[in-house]
Amino acid sequence: MMAIKAKQEAEEAKKKAMKEEEKKAARQKEEDERKENERKERLDFQKMMGDTMNERFDQMRRDLLSGKDKDKKSEIEKIRKKMKSLRQMQFTTGVTAGSGGVSPGVAAKRVREIEEASRKTQEENDKRFESMEEKIRMLTKERDEALVAAENWKNEAFRPGSKRGGIVIEATPSTQTRVRPRCASPRTVKKTHAAEMAACHARKVATLKELRAEALQEKKDKECEVAKLKEKLARLEMERKQKGPGTDLREKMDEAARTSGCRSGKGKEKNDHAEQSTKANDRENFIIENRRILKPLKKDAIFAICLQEGIIYSTLDRTKEDIINKRVQLAFGDEHADNKIVIEDVSEESRGEDGD
Repeated sequence: MMAIKAKQEAEEAKKKAMKEEEKKAARQKEEDERKENERKERLDFQKMMGDTMNERFDQMRRDLLSGKDKDKKSEIEKIRKKMKSLRQMQFTTGVTAGSGGVSPGVAAKRVREIEEASRKTQEENDKRFESMEEKIRMLTKERDEALVAAENWKNEAFRPGSKRGGIVIEATPSTQTRVRPRCASPRTVKKTHAAEMAACHARKVATLKELRAEALQEKKDKECEVAKLKEKLARLEMERKQKGPGTDLREKMDEAARTSGCRSGKGKEKNDHAEQSTKANDRENFIIENRRILKPLKKDAIFAICLQEGIIYSTLDRTKEDIINKRVQLAFGDEHADNKIVIEDVSEESRGEDGD
């Protein structure tokens, strides 16, 4: 019984879930149809508004052009009639003046009156044309404002999340202006601007990386050059000390040997001991001088010295020790090869370089 009941409950739950899915699908379908109808209504309204504005604007333009042509024709006819009458009057005046009917003063007065009338007519025509041009400019300005308002209205209508009937528009677009369809979308413009900004940032980053690499390379070159100069100075100092006179200890030993005047084997042993002491003293001074030169050098400079002298780099302090040992062997021979030099002064800066 329990199994049958559970099976019935499962079937009921399944049917209920199917009904919910059907209701959800129906609601989604209704929502899609409603959105499609709203979109069609917006497009129809925009098309109707554009057609109406285009028709009204074309009619207005035709009226303006036809009125302007009529005024021009009427003015031309008037001027032609006046010129014809002027010629007739001149001919009549010349004939009557020759026969003694009309005086020359009266004829000149009539000519001046005709010229004044022609000038006034020309001024009136100019004023009329200026007023018509001003009206055309005003109509063009109103058309541009209507285009901007219509474009704002369209962008607001197509904005995601806006509800039909809840659109706030500052001014209602007039139906007496021409609407020109815009092909460019605001989203496309924004995407293009974002892509240009990203490309510009990428170029800046690449330029900064190149400048950084050039600066590091220049710094490494300078450090290598400094290391080479210091190494040359150390070698020159070593050669000078080797070629120069002995130390104070050697002088004292030589003087003691001369004063004693002893030529026995014991004296020779003392002289050998003095020479060994002098060499040990020179070796100690050489180690101190090299330690002073290598102490402030960083990892890059030490690495360059290792490449020049054929030493394997391990750590900063250990590598400095190997460099000094090799230089001591080259300067004083292999008899002190077993006596390794240990650099006890380990600075925090060298430890940081080892960590790197």
